[in-house]
Amino acid sequence: MFIKRFVKYIKEEVSKGEQIQADIREFQQKKGNLENLIMGNLDSDKDISKNIIDIVGENQFLNKLNTILNLRKSLVKTEMKIKDASEKVSNMKRDLSMVSSIEDEADRDKQSKRLEEDIKDEGEKSKEYKNNIKELELKISESDNEIKVMLSEKKKMLDEIKRSPYNDSQF
Repeated sequence: MFIKRFVKYIKEEVSKGEQIQADIREFQQKKGNLENLIMGNLDSDKDISKNIIDIVGENQFLNKLNTILNLRKSLVKTEMKIKDASEKVSNMKRDLSMVSSIEDEADRDKQSKRLEEDIKDEGEKSKEYKNNIKELELKISESDNEIKVMLSEKKKMLDEIKRSPYNDSQF
């Protein structure tokens, strides 16, 4: 007969001050790892969500940083799209200059109209990408400010807890 054992983990009660300290310490220790993981996998299709969950856990600061880093990742990808679009435009302009050497007038007109439309389309895409970049930069700025405010508020709260006459715990 097999005896099954169940091990119960008893979670010790942690004071609010200790939890804030632990969250801030964990944020300081793991923020570099999270940034390296997310920004290091820009071009990769690899699923890193489990790794992110392992790093972030329940830490509210790391969770906010994850949001910021994903916005930065989108920003970098959009900048890469702009670069690709500008390269396409320069190639199409070069092709357009070579179209003038086509002897058949109908074919030359057809090719030049197609290239001009393609250049215009790529230009519009670039404008959209630039607008997206402005929006992303604004969101990143707002999120950076939010995380700074969160950290300062938690540090103030920690100081108040330390000064409290009812504070029994040692930090």
